Amino acid sequence: GSNTLTSNQHLWPFIQAARKAGGRVLVIDPANTRTAQAADEWIAIRPGTDGALALAIMHIIVGEGLHDADYVSRYTLGFDELAARLQEWTPARAAEITGVPVERIVALARDYATTRPAAIRINYGLQRHYGGGMAVRTITCLPALVGAWRDHGGGIQLSSSGMFRHLEKSGLYAEGGEQRSIVNGQLSMVNEEDPGSPLAPRPSQLPTRPSPLAPPRTINMNRLGDALSLDPTLIARAHYRPRPVDRMPLPDEAGPPVMALIVYNSNPAAVTPDQPAVLAGLRRDDLFTVVLENFQTDTADYADYILPATTQLEHWDIHRAYGHAYLSLNRPAIAPLGEALPNSEIFRRLAAALGYADPCFVESDEEILRAFVAAQTHERFAGLSWERLLAEGFYRVNVPEPYLPFAEGNFPTPSGRCEFYSARMADDGYDPLPGYTAPKWQEAQQQRSMVNGQRSIVDGADSDSPPATRPSQLATPESPLAPRLSPLVCISPPAHSFLNTTFANVPRFLQREAEPLLHIHPDDAALRQIVSGSRVRVCNAQGEVTLTAQVTGDIIPGTVLAPGVWWAKFSPDGRNINQVTPAEETDMGASGMFYDTAVWVEPTR
Repeated sequence: GSNTLTSNQHLWPFIQAARKAGGRVLVIDPANTRTAQAADEWIAIRPGTDGALALAIMHIIVGEGLHDADYVSRYTLGFDELAARLQEWTPARAAEITGVPVERIVALARDYATTRPAAIRINYGLQRHYGGGMAVRTITCLPALVGAWRDHGGGIQLSSSGMFRHLEKSGLYAEGGEQRSIVNGQLSMVNEEDPGSPLAPRPSQLPTRPSPLAPPRTINMNRLGDALSLDPTLIARAHYRPRPVDRMPLPDEAGPPVMALIVYNSNPAAVTPDQPAVLAGLRRDDLFTVVLENFQTDTADYADYILPATTQLEHWDIHRAYGHAYLSLNRPAIAPLGEALPNSEIFRRLAAALGYADPCFVESDEEILRAFVAAQTHERFAGLSWERLLAEGFYRVNVPEPYLPFAEGNFPTPSGRCEFYSARMADDGYDPLPGYTAPKWQEAQQQRSMVNGQRSIVDGADSDSPPATRPSQLATPESPLAPRLSPLVCISPPAHSFLNTTFANVPRFLQREAEPLLHIHPDDAALRQIVSGSRVRVCNAQGEVTLTAQVTGDIIPGTVLAPGVWWAKFSPDGRNINQVTPAEETDMGASGMFYDTAVWVEPTR
């Protein structure tokens, strides 16, 4: 789930230093990425099956007595329950699911358990499958099982943001009802003195609320297409429900349609899943859309008003790291150009126009940041001051070196232990133990996809091809190839020169990426009469996009890879890969399933 040489380059020198000291780097990924090519070994795995691999590794470790019994006894909870579950997770079972050979699973387990220090690096790609939450939950139990947290450089990391969890932020927000709905991005008042202001929607456009202090809805951004619908059933589905115990509202509880949308720090017309539904919503004549931007993005094309926003070079901010241990001060290098304003200033002016007099809408960015720094009382921020930030530009969190946060437990759990068994997860409706939640495409692996009422014909070369399972993606494209081929799984990690859609409009970066590509394995390409350089149609019942094929052995059979995220206006057919990505949600946290997409791939006609 991590392509360090593309998405985390500042970490690579430390990895190289570890290799020079005798360390080995293994990359587990469906694609032979830049990082995999630079590593000691690429372990190819089917998308979304990492949790099954982790369980089989634990099976070997516990079965062969390679776990750290002392650490487990002192600093974990639920080992007996975990050990009982692991009995069913043999390497043979995991090999069938993941495509990783049995012997490689066994060797990997033994190497991991007996190597010191042993570090695991995960990233967001791992989570963009239906079972992404459980996969992370399961993998993060591995270091505690072998006692890797005892060692400097051992353990697991997604982000270093946990170092900053003691930051005091309460002073940044108004208390109680003073927050009102403006803080959550929704409008509930009109400037009575100037109801005709172009930035204040007419009263008829505003959602009807029982009171101005009524709790605002929280909408899942991955369900933006549903949220912008006029259908109460779809609006209800868009409500954010991060846990299984969270009830979906009934259609008559969903609230009114969204009539006003303010977009900042995002390009939803390009980055959100179920792009056809999102674009249909943005095209609504009755939707009042304001976009705060530096560039004429795909989303800005749908705006009623575009307000020029400052760049990072033009405004104040404080950045909390997620890859190191430093707070950094973002000091304006230049004054804002033209009429550009920071997002915060635009909202301050909007709040004033709407009649809000709360102190939080009066303070400048610099005043807010000064108050934030002054509010820090935790020992991790001893010595932090506004004057120091101004003088030095950064501040290292007070953590010891070497930093061994969990060498003696102290986990941020109710028990303070690494909870193999979690009662809190059970209360929230989850499996309380590490497990495996199959990606959507794999749930129907045994039944194969049905096309035109006939079972698809799959030969040996295509036997690894995972079938589609979502009803919306089982529809048959109008193609003579469709009745005899299985759908493929599509993943869409960032292109090397882009950061999601950021930089995807810069000419030199566009030139580097050349055109929107689809990486496809030679076996899958041959079955579909596809050659490198040819245009291919990538489709399912949700939508379709035209890409250029790149036939390569750097992607496993049954999987295709579409580097993203291209702006539609720079794509050959005015679309990007999110035409086909589903708006369904992961098992934990209701996040996006961008890499759990079943598609048909065929030559364009």
